[in-house]
Amino acid sequence: MKSFRIGLLGGMSHESTIKYYDQILEKYYEKRHDYDYPEVIIFSLNFQRVIDLEHDDNRKGYVDYLMEGIKALEQAGASFIVMAANSPHAVYDDLVQLAKVPILSIVKATAEKAHQENLKKVLLLGIKFT
Repeated sequence: MKSFRIGLLGGMSHESTIKYYDQILEKYYEKRHDYDYPEVIIFSLNFQRVIDLEHDDNRKGYVDYLMEGIKALEQAGASFIVMAANSPHAVYDDLVQLAKVPILSIVKATAEKAHQENLKKVLLLGIKFT
């Protein structure tokens, strides 16, 4: 039995949420070769609201809205949280300060992987807000 639950903050698009969930379970199976998957809690944000906050460059509103999802995941028993999109990492430091559980950073994970692979340059694609 698992002693942790993964909190997945999604909805920033449904495609990325589905992909994250799928990859979590696929990678787990590749390593363990069993079906004793970790528990995953998904909180799906309203994508239009996310887009509007990004478009309006409303950083405080953006952080507040993301925190609504993070708090819901915390209350549901998430041991840590992953965010299924690049854009919320623009306010990652704010979220980490407010959250009660760790939030994993795809930026840090990408940088670590690039370092492990001894890459000298990386290409980052994103939207204006990111």
